Amino acid sequence: MARNFATAIKEVDNAKLVAISSSHNKNLESFSNEFKVDSKFRYNNYESMAKSSELDAIYISTLNNTHFDLIKLCAINKKDILCEKPFCLNLVEASEIKDIIKESGVKFFEAIAYVSHPQTDYLLNLVNNGEIGEIRSIETSFGFRVRKIKPESRLFNKKLGGGAILDIGCYPMSFISLFSNNNNEIKFQNIKGEICETNVDIAASAEILVNDKIKCKIKVSLNEYFENNSIIHGSKANM
Repeated sequence: MARNFATAIKEVDNAKLVAISSSHNKNLESFSNEFKVDSKFRYNNYESMAKSSELDAIYISTLNNTHFDLIKLCAINKKDILCEKPFCLNLVEASEIKDIIKESGVKFFEAIAYVSHPQTDYLLNLVNNGEIGEIRSIETSFGFRVRKIKPESRLFNKKLGGGAILDIGCYPMSFISLFSNNNNEIKFQNIKGEICETNVDIAASAEILVNDKIKCKIKVSLNEYFENNSIIHGSKANM
């Protein structure tokens, strides 16, 4: 994703890739050479980059278990932040990050790309304009099959923040959140999960009530192919 981001940033006219940081010197050198980063902006530790006065914003694309500390580091040093999902591993971390971001006054975004896609705006406009009537239920899923479970893989290593919920659960969950009045209006009613041999969740599903009236079903899996879509059932039409 870091390479995709570094390539895509060339297409915008209001931002420029200036610096790169990596704890692996070989990766730092090859990546910096590929994207022609000046030698003085090649950092082999994250703190030095975060403290640079010549940078405005930082994109975080490291492993899941590092996001919490890096977000704090960037925020404390007044850098705007774009972080790959999931931005943290649990609610305790999320609450602390929320307070730090608020106190620092920086801009913070979690990199869930579809939320910024024009298609999403189009969908929300249809819903808000009453085209499908009152939303009655939502079904959303994301699943694919990993052929071999590798304990060292980021997907299946608990220490690295592995598991289906953290890796792909953000997609159906964030989609449902688009239609909630506030976070307190999301109620989990039935939760199921499957743990694999590396002690992380390989599949999970839930029934959720949103705004006390929208019945939702979500499911994710690293062991099964799903249609990977979202269906909204309204009183007038489905979409």
